[in-house]
Amino acid sequence: RGRPDRRKAMAQPASEATPGGAAGGGEAQGVPGKGGASKKPTTKAERRALQEKQRAAKAAARGEAVGGGGEKKAKEGSAKGPPPGKAVPEKKSVPVSSGIVGHLPPFARQSMLTRCPRISSEVHPAILSLGLRYASGEVDGANMRCAAMLAAFKAAIADYRCPPDVAVSRDLDKKLKSMFQFLVECRPHSVSMGAAIKHLRAVVARLGPETTEDEAKAAVVDAVETFTHQRLALSGRLVADRGAEKIRDGDVVLTFGAGGDAVRQLFAAARRDDKRFRVVVVDARPALAGRALLSFLRGLDLEATYVLLNAVAYAVREATTVFVGAEAVYSNGAALADAGTAALALVAATHNVPVLVCCETYKFHAKVQLDSLSWNELGDPDHLRADDDPPDLDPSRLHLRFDVTPDKYITAVITEHGLVPPSACAALLRELELGTAQPDP
Repeated sequence: RGRPDRRKAMAQPASEATPGGAAGGGEAQGVPGKGGASKKPTTKAERRALQEKQRAAKAAARGEAVGGGGEKKAKEGSAKGPPPGKAVPEKKSVPVSSGIVGHLPPFARQSMLTRCPRISSEVHPAILSLGLRYASGEVDGANMRCAAMLAAFKAAIADYRCPPDVAVSRDLDKKLKSMFQFLVECRPHSVSMGAAIKHLRAVVARLGPETTEDEAKAAVVDAVETFTHQRLALSGRLVADRGAEKIRDGDVVLTFGAGGDAVRQLFAAARRDDKRFRVVVVDARPALAGRALLSFLRGLDLEATYVLLNAVAYAVREATTVFVGAEAVYSNGAALADAGTAALALVAATHNVPVLVCCETYKFHAKVQLDSLSWNELGDPDHLRADDDPPDLDPSRLHLRFDVTPDKYITAVITEHGLVPPSACAALLRELELGTAQPDP
């Protein structure tokens, strides 16, 4: 009752239902006016634009409300100021890599002592000196870095003093963790260093609450000496003896770079057996670490040849065996080694030359790595600059220290437990974790 007949209004044309027609101003485009009649229906794009406009208006209104409160809080905070006796920390920009290696820690030319001057009073001098030698590259190689770290830990533990009313196991584990973290900040740690610190922290965790300071220090020092003797020295000699058995008189052996401690001991063991063979040292820029191995071989009175990586296709034609060292061996059988090792293994496998990787089992890792970019270490890009390069050349070059050799290019891995095919690395690693693996007699 009292309502107009809507059916009659809807039956009338739009120009008659709304006074003034389209120019009457009684309604907006696509919005019903006061007369109750709807004009021409809007399209989907127009309705979407209207919704976006309404959302933007609401967001602007909400931002003004929040902004007003934020300005008020900011004014109160600025009036209050920082607490007395505390300085506001200064934010420092850290260089970050970009592109496909953006997840890798960037190379820093500044030493840890330059970046953190106050760290020298918080870290033991032996750890501080070792960290600077790590950063400068004076201490390099998986075995050398691990042995130097254990020696520095031994010196730091000798001067350790436990604070009163603190459990010695908890405080000692905290000290070991902080010292290891300092070394990692100087240079990313290797798999060998990770295995060593894991072993030491496990020894500390087994200490009881009633253990005295002297007993805890003696237990850690004994663990350091045992790990150094059994996992580094003894395992290296066993690997060398296993590998020397694969060399015969008249063989031509290929190796890459410095070779590592195990490869050097292997050549020395074969020479002690009065075997006459020739060694071809394949090297690559920028490290050119094969020069040191060449001098070592000349000291053993062995015939040696030095070639660069771009000539490996010619040198591999007369080779009988390839021996290379490794920074780590993963559970899928892939080997992490100096950059260029994968290229040598690829060429050797193409010519059906066996590739033997010399690696102690303490450098085995449970993770799987398929390429050289998921984890790696960046070196100084200036080391890739040639002598004849212009001085204004773009220095943003990718310098990867290591590469990953796939398991399909590896014939076997020489360990202290014998020769292991790459497919059996996961099984050997499982036995090592369970403690059932025994060295091959």
